[in-house]
Amino acid sequence: MTQTHSDRVFAVITAAGSGTRLGSDRPKALVDLEGMSLVERALRNLHVGGVDFSIITAPPDHLDEFNEALSSPELRAISRVVPGSPLSRQASVAAGLDALAEILGEEDAARKGALSVPETTASAVGEDTPVLIHDAARPLVSAQLVQRVIEALQSGEKAVIPGLPVADTLKSFRLIDEAPAGEPSSARYVDATVDRSGLVAVQTPQGFPWSVIRELHRKAASTGNSEETALTDDAGLAQSAGIPVRIVQGEGRALKITTPIDLVFARAILAEGAQA
Repeated sequence: MTQTHSDRVFAVITAAGSGTRLGSDRPKALVDLEGMSLVERALRNLHVGGVDFSIITAPPDHLDEFNEALSSPELRAISRVVPGSPLSRQASVAAGLDALAEILGEEDAARKGALSVPETTASAVGEDTPVLIHDAARPLVSAQLVQRVIEALQSGEKAVIPGLPVADTLKSFRLIDEAPAGEPSSARYVDATVDRSGLVAVQTPQGFPWSVIRELHRKAASTGNSEETALTDDAGLAQSAGIPVRIVQGEGRALKITTPIDLVFARAILAEGAQA
């Protein structure tokens, strides 16, 4: 039975990271984690959690590699690879939303057909259709976390993010240009200890109704043209627009893989036998 728009959930997976800090000469999302690329793990875990179809924004000069990595009929049925933007993550998300709009038939009919999608997926999209924005660099996100975000959206929230309490002591600092003898020229000195009781470390997937996330990116398109002005997450766009952002419980296993030590932690999670 074909689902209506209210039953379906879509996602944009950002996968344009370079992999340099991982010591890889391939895009980070294609780095292997125990026999499966980061992007494939992220895609599969989103799907198990309730996402029906995902757009993956990849580096424009690595599209063939991504398509090859996700070439199985199973994965092709639930995803499409499109070029991301070299300008910023924000611009890449916007490109993914544009591609999703084209697939769902929102844009002018003359533009349709550039991307093919299974008939069962190409159903009408409604203003309240949940759309999740997720980083491929968080490949071990659990189905339960994905479901928490979706359920919060279905309850009427307009912006939903996972968050974890901050465990480390946090301190703000000031830079001293003229440092004492023997110190670096831009030495850092503690300014204050930050109260962490009201802080959370933010994760993905972040969720929004379709109409909300589309409008947020349309209005903020110019800020995505540079890393200096782009926001680092989509919840920031909602905050700027005065939209309340709901925090749901995050999880340690949804860690972001950035450096080699993060891969060590991810392998340890998998070794524990947790579903991933």
